[in-house]
This record gives sequence, structure tokens and C-alpha cells, in this order.
Amino acid sequence: MFSTLLRYELKKLITNKIMMIAFVIMLVAGVTMGLNEEGRSSNRVAAKKSAERTALDGRALDDTLLQELSQRSSDEYGLVWNTEDIAYEDAASLVIETVGENVTLSSIDSDVLYGKRDQMMTEAMDLSCVTDGERSYWENEAQNVQVPFVIENVNAPVAMANGLSNMALLGVFYTTVCLSGVFAGEYRARTDKLIRSSRYGNRKLFFAKISAGIIFALISMLITAAVFAAVTLAVWGTDGFGAMVQLQCPFAAVAITQADLIKRIALLLFASTLLTAVASIALSELIRNETGVIGILTAVNIGAFAAGLFIPESMRVLSQAVSMAPMTFISPRMLYEFRLIGWSGHYLKAYDFVPVLYLALSIILLAVCFVHYRKACRK
Repeated sequence: MFSTLLRYELKKLITNKIMMIAFVIMLVAGVTMGLNEEGRSSNRVAAKKSAERTALDGRALDDTLLQELSQRSSDEYGLVWNTEDIAYEDAASLVIETVGENVTLSSIDSDVLYGKRDQMMTEAMDLSCVTDGERSYWENEAQNVQVPFVIENVNAPVAMANGLSNMALLGVFYTTVCLSGVFAGEYRARTDKLIRSSRYGNRKLFFAKISAGIIFALISMLITAAVFAAVTLAVWGTDGFGAMVQLQCPFAAVAITQADLIKRIALLLFASTLLTAVASIALSELIRNETGVIGILTAVNIGAFAAGLFIPESMRVLSQAVSMAPMTFISPRMLYEFRLIGWSGHYLKAYDFVPVLYLALSIILLAVCFVHYRKACRK
């Protein structure tokens, strides 16, 4: 009987006109982002020329290559200029991103480049108010990062990581709109008492609705993410997924690849979708109003993003908590979160902890929703 209820609830979601329109919009967004998401190269057409895109692959970003950059990628002021020599564009942009703008390439050698990187990482840790234990942890992690960097074409993974991050943010609003009426729709139609007084209107129906909502949200996101990934690979190719992540985030202190970063963003994408789905369904039962559900979750997400901009990092607990919200956390920049989750001398990186946090919050919300639902059934 549970499977019958589950199929019925899924059918209600899939055949709902609002859901269908929202899903089509998400698919269009996935295709559009796949076609337009920028890789590291700013010149998309030239960057697609395979011979030039991979010209520097496998070369170390050392004094020899830095000298070439100053000769091949500079304008009359010694700054980056990439309109003609596309082969050196990405490497030159990476150098400028590390040392800062308005610095002549001819004045940069490997000591300056990697010294500036270390300085920026130290300053970021100071601003984040990390503890001595956390600082030691990151120093040990940084020793595993290969220096000098090895250049590879990373347009495809950069576009993939940025696009999946944007899709996670769109998914928050998509999931909220689609699932806001799971329970609230019955209250609005005044069929809630009739349904709950039926033979299977208590526990089985509750879990059928919850399961249908979660399955719908996750499969919708899987399909749209797959469409986006396919279009992105068609546009940019498959190069660079094994490259070091520092080619995208030069101040990252972890020795992982571009593919590793994308896997973590994908995990966060689905964990965020799960949390949003459960929150939408729980609020649908608790406040019994679709518009209210959408308004509350939109305000919470936008509020968390705004709070992340204004809460100083010196207020560590509050700042760190806000930083873990989907709207602020899910992006390649999560690698720059140097504050760790620690207990008894053991540490967990934020991007490893956040999916577990989202799962725990989902379970708590489900429990609250179930208790409220059972009380309503007894009335």
C-alpha cells in the first residue's frame, strides 16, 4: 500500500502545471548555463582552439615560464594583455590573480609569486580568527600542495564548478516553489481532515508525501545537473579535470584535483536540495500556506547571504554558522574557508562537515514535522 501511495503522490507532483513549468525553466537554465558559463579564459572562441588551449599543459609555473609570460602576455605597461597570444592568457591571469592587479609581469619571479600566495593565505587565516591548532593543521595540509604549480587547461572544470554552484542556488528556489504545497494544498482545499481520517491517512501517507517530495526534488536536480554537465562538456571539452585545484583557487591549501572539487560541489548540491525539500515540506505542514512557505524560505536564504556580507569574522561562531548556509557556502570559494570544525584535537574541513550538517538538519525537521502531523491527526 505504501508504494501505491508513493506513486500517487509522485504523480500529483509530476502532473502539476506549476511543477512542470518550473522544471522546464530549470532545464532551460541548465542548457543556458552550459552554453554561457565562463571557464578561466575570457576569450571563449579562441579558448576553444585545442592547439592553443593546451600549449602550456604540463609546464611548471616557474621562473622560466614567468619570464615568457612577461614577454608574450604584456601590454606596453607590462600588464596582462591576451587579445592575440591566447596560449599564455590563462597562466598570466592566474599570476595576476595571485599577486594582484597593476603589477608588471616582468617584476614577478617564482619567489614573488609563491611568497605572495603564502602571505595572502596567512592574512586570510588572521582575518578568519583561526586558532593555533587550525593554523598548524593548514600548514601541514599546504605541504602536500605541489609548488611550483603545473599548468593545464582548466576551462572545462572551472565552468563546471561555477555552473553547479549556480545551479545549487537556483535549486533552492525551485525546490521551495515545487514543494510548498505538499501539505498546505490539502489545507487550502479543505481536504486534510478527509484524507487523514482514511485508512492510510496517518503514518503511511505522511511518509509517502515526504518520500515523494524528496524523490521529486533530487531527481529533478539530477536531470538538470546532467543536462548542464553534458552541454558544458560539449562546449569546453574534457581537459583539465585531473589538474590541481590551485589553478582555479590559487590560495587553496589542499592538494585535491579539479574533479575532486566538482565532486564536493555536486555532493553539496544534492545535500542542499535535500535540506530545502525537507524544509519546504515541513513548513508546508507547520504553517499550512504555500505563499508563506515560499516567503519564509526565500527570506531565510537571502537573509543568510546578506548576513554573510555584514557579520564580521571576529564574531566567529555566528559568522561561521552563517557561512555554512547554501546561499553563501556552495561555490569553489569554499576552499578558502580556513575555519575548521574541531573537537578533542581533531578537525574536519568545512566542506566535509556541511553535507553532514544538512543531513542532520533534515532529520530534525522531519521529526518536528512528523510530531506536528500526528497531533493534527488526533484532533
